[in-house]
Amino acid sequence: MRSFTRSKFISSEFNATIPNLHPDFKMEIIHTHDRYDRPVTRHKYSVKGSGLTNLGPDISAPADEWFEMFTIDPKTNYIYGFDHNITKYANLHSGIHSWGAENATIDALYFKSNPQKLFNRNGTFQKGALSNLIRRLRHDTIAHSSYTMVMLEAKISTLSATLDIDQKVDILQGMDLAVVKCYLTNKILPSSYTRNSRFSTGIQIISRQVAPQDYGYSQSETSRGENIWLLPEEILVQGRVYLRNQLTWCTCPTCSREVPEQSIVDGECISCSDNKYKIHNYSTKVPTLLKFKAKNVKPSTIYLGVELEYESTDKDLAKIKVGKALAGHAIMKSDGSINNGFEIVTCPATLDIHLEEFKRFYGAFPKELFPANNTGMHVHVSRKPLNIFTIGKMTEFLNRNDNKPFIKFIAGRIDNSYARMTDRTVTYPFVSGSGERYNALNLNNTDTIEFRIFSSPKNWEEFASRLEFCQALTDYCQPAQVSAPLKQLTGYRSFLHWVTLNRKAYPELSNSLKGFA
Repeated sequence: MRSFTRSKFISSEFNATIPNLHPDFKMEIIHTHDRYDRPVTRHKYSVKGSGLTNLGPDISAPADEWFEMFTIDPKTNYIYGFDHNITKYANLHSGIHSWGAENATIDALYFKSNPQKLFNRNGTFQKGALSNLIRRLRHDTIAHSSYTMVMLEAKISTLSATLDIDQKVDILQGMDLAVVKCYLTNKILPSSYTRNSRFSTGIQIISRQVAPQDYGYSQSETSRGENIWLLPEEILVQGRVYLRNQLTWCTCPTCSREVPEQSIVDGECISCSDNKYKIHNYSTKVPTLLKFKAKNVKPSTIYLGVELEYESTDKDLAKIKVGKALAGHAIMKSDGSINNGFEIVTCPATLDIHLEEFKRFYGAFPKELFPANNTGMHVHVSRKPLNIFTIGKMTEFLNRNDNKPFIKFIAGRIDNSYARMTDRTVTYPFVSGSGERYNALNLNNTDTIEFRIFSSPKNWEEFASRLEFCQALTDYCQPAQVSAPLKQLTGYRSFLHWVTLNRKAYPELSNSLKGFA
């Protein structure tokens, strides 16, 4: 028989009654009023406490008390007032809403009143019952009917007692039954009854109705910001799970707490270091924390702000190393596009200062950091010294289709979803203003324009040549720098010639351009 649904229950076929009503259930006619105080007649369905146990998981009540489940208007077949005692188990199953709880409960009520034949005379499970069970386990709501569990347990009882739980699951899954084993209870359950949780042994499947705390687990947070369940004898140190008795313990000189030796970095534990080397929120503004840096400040001074995105194999250790190496020059921030790393965001500073700071940084680059396809390097250039025509020339240069091979060589990538090259010309800033953020040159910021074209550099040479390119293109597009027709001026050949003439100002850029054919 197919699943007994809410629509069948309230259909005229049954005239709002349950065939062969079970003694634990009753239906009575009640006379009441609707919301407009008009007299109406409804069918009221109630269940005895002893019948609740087979209507849904974890429902308990005094066995001899009656509980109202719902009433039905026989004219409209509309269900009213489904009782909380019946529907509360919907919250135990993610994705099951109140109407789903009604369907599952009605299904259980119907089949308790009308038991089905599940076994053949020889004790084997009926073929039709198996087909029905397969359908029920795939149904979003009927899978949560207690009758589905009755059928599943009946099918499990036909399997050999000599089989272990994993062998039984394999056999049932081979029959196309959507079932899994709960990691905590070691019971076979419908897949829809379960959820994934992270344990020291990896991602495991557990019942939605059990709490790991009841099995001796407590929760910790990994370096990825994920929650992981650990037993009392387990401990999380720098992203790895250890048995406590496997570690050597010591006292942190800073906080005087007993900690594993593995958590001591540069004389203090990870917790103490976290307070100094914080990964800030994405919305944090660097100029509120760090000062502008320049050796000779003039009205024409161009400040650069650099954002470097990296993934990490150990975020806890990496942030300490970065924080120490770039203290006073950069902070770390979270970014939604990065899976297990962070972005390094500098203070506004002139080119020479950035090159000095990052030569030291890349000289001892943290081995826990690495560039990935989802990371990049962004460079902000101060707007104040630039006129709108300069910005227009930079916009056209970075969006010209025939410049793509050159830009790909400089940037290490080309035209991705975070830095699109579109049809923008010199007039774009005059006509369109800021436009879309995810362009090769983002004009949306009030105080800066932003180069978004670069992949994350792997070493100081890549970092320096890319930063010098931003400075060089800004200088090149300034008024009276180059005397040439506009279309020639915004082409890469003219820029290459200009860099050659000014190679001493941009040594790393000039050196890298020798490899461009």
